[in-house]
Amino acid sequence: MIAFIDHHRGAYGVEPICKVVPIAPSIYHAHVARRHVARRLDPSTCSARALRDEVLRPEIERVFAENFDVNRVFHTPAPNQLWLSDFTYVSTWSGFVYVAFVIDAYARRIVGWRVSRTAHASFVLDALEQARHERRPAHRGALVHHSDRGSQYVSIR
Repeated sequence: MIAFIDHHRGAYGVEPICKVVPIAPSIYHAHVARRHVARRLDPSTCSARALRDEVLRPEIERVFAENFDVNRVFHTPAPNQLWLSDFTYVSTWSGFVYVAFVIDAYARRIVGWRVSRTAHASFVLDALEQARHERRPAHRGALVHHSDRGSQYVSIR
């Protein structure tokens, strides 16, 4: 399956192929990343960016370890067990637009989202409500919702 995607990705793209064949794009990308790790032994096969990443890797790992790496578990064995939320802004011709999103950590896909001209609490909650409506997680199940604890996520609402 991976070889098939490798062969046709130039013509169709990874995501469209993955929609047709039974494989998540994240699985394909993880396999490609493992291939790149194996190539690290041969600098002639690496890009300048990959070589620079290798130089920075020990420092990144040190900083990560010093900042509570055991508390950063963002993977799960099944859907609807861990949702991750955040929002960002996008500059448009008519001003900024804010986009809130909820991602299922298992599938690594957006399961809820909203767009607003203002960064108010209700628009991030609307994204969460959309995710709940679409995915219908088990009542009192093991779903954990993680956000960056910004003011929109910790408001009274």
